[in-house]
Order: sequence, then C-alpha cells, then structure tokens
Amino acid sequence: MGSAYWGTQTLSNKLTQILYTHIKHNLPEIVREITERIQEVSERLEELGPPMPEDMSEKMQIAWTMVMEFCTRFKHAIEGKAQVQKERKEKDRKYQGGAQIKIMYYHLFKDYAKADYRITKDYDDDLMKRAILLHEGDSMPGFPSADVFVSLIQPQVEQLKDPALTLLQDVYNYLEELAGSIQAQTFIRFPGFGEEMMEKIIEFMQEEREKTRYLVESILDSEQTYMFTNDPEYLNTRTDIVTVHSLLKE
Repeated sequence: MGSAYWGTQTLSNKLTQILYTHIKHNLPEIVREITERIQEVSERLEELGPPMPEDMSEKMQIAWTMVMEFCTRFKHAIEGKAQVQKERKEKDRKYQGGAQIKIMYYHLFKDYAKADYRITKDYDDDLMKRAILLHEGDSMPGFPSADVFVSLIQPQVEQLKDPALTLLQDVYNYLEELAGSIQAQTFIRFPGFGEEMMEKIIEFMQEEREKTRYLVESILDSEQTYMFTNDPEYLNTRTDIVTVHSLLKE
C-alpha cells in the first residue's frame, strides 16, 4: 500500500476535503437563515420603536399616545373602516368589527320573522276557551277582554328574552376578543402596561354590558306587563298617550 493511503497527513487531507464539501453544500442555507434572522430582528426593532425616554413627562406622552391609538383603532374596527393589510392577514374571520356584529344582530329572532311562522301554532281551541273563561269578568258575551290576548301572548314574548340576552353576551365576548387583539398590537412595546390597560378595559365593558342587560330586560318586561286601559285619569297622569293623540288631532 502506497503512502497516499495511510499516515497522518493523508487522514488530515481526507478530513479537510470532507469538511470543505459539507461547507460547500450547507453554507448557502446558513447564509439564508442568518439573513432571515437579521430581517426578523430588524422588523421587531422597528415595531418596538425608539427606546423609552427617562423624563416622566415624555413617558406619560408615550402612554397617552398608545391609549389614544387603541381607542382610535377600536372605534374604527367597530365602525368598519379599512384595516391595514398586515392586520387583514392576521385575521381568520371573513367579516370583522362592525360587520361581524351586524351579522349577529341579523340572526336575532330570525326564526320568528319567517313568513311561515305562526305564533299560535301550539294553541288549540280548548286553550283559548279556557283563557276566555278565565278573563271573562264583566265583559259582554262574545266580546273577550284584552286580558285574554295578553295572557295568550305573554308566554310567546317571554321566549324572546333568552335570544336577546344570548346575543348581548355574544357581542360582549366578541368585543372583548377584538379589544384584546388590538391591545396586544398597540402595547407591543410594553406588555405589562398593556395587561393593566386590558383589565381596565374589561372592567369598563362589563359595566356597560350590565347596563345594556338592564335596558334589554326592561324593554321586554314592559311588553309583558303592558296594560290596556281607557281610563282618562290613568292616561293623563301615568302616560303621554292622550297628549300625543291631542297633538296629532291638532
């Protein structure tokens, strides 16, 4: 066997050739990965912006700027104004913001609004007769009182409460999710500050949700407790019906 196939020098040459071969094949991939990492870090630094100033007034200015930016973006999202292209790519839903909320409202009471829906489909003659007998009172035979209609319609009106309150919760959940997404983007430089802001945002939204719940329940309750009367004293002192009719007649 010749000296070209054995010895330390030969082994060193062989290993050097193998090393060069691996470098040749893998170096472009290494360079590409380094370039991508540099670009990612540069974009991240650009998102973070300039460093936090040391002056307290300048810090407050930055904080207020981010808060106002959040409010503006949240308002624009609800109003359905155009989003930047980067935000569109990050979204999974086809419709966002106010459009998504409008779709939720569109489906509210959709089953009740169908042309073939009949509110008395579960009522039979016996049920109606019992309601007439129960609320007959001093009314003339053959002329049922308004209480009969109210007693029959109240269970149907009661069924409207659950879909309305469910819609309220669904809209709240979506607004909370939307606020969280915008908050994460707006306060990306200061996540701790963003979390504290999100707590305040949720607290405020919960307060508004409960106020809205009270209004929804009050509207539905007013429909259920509606009282028909022609008593002039009640109409004059407790309602503005007479006043409105008088103005219309004039």
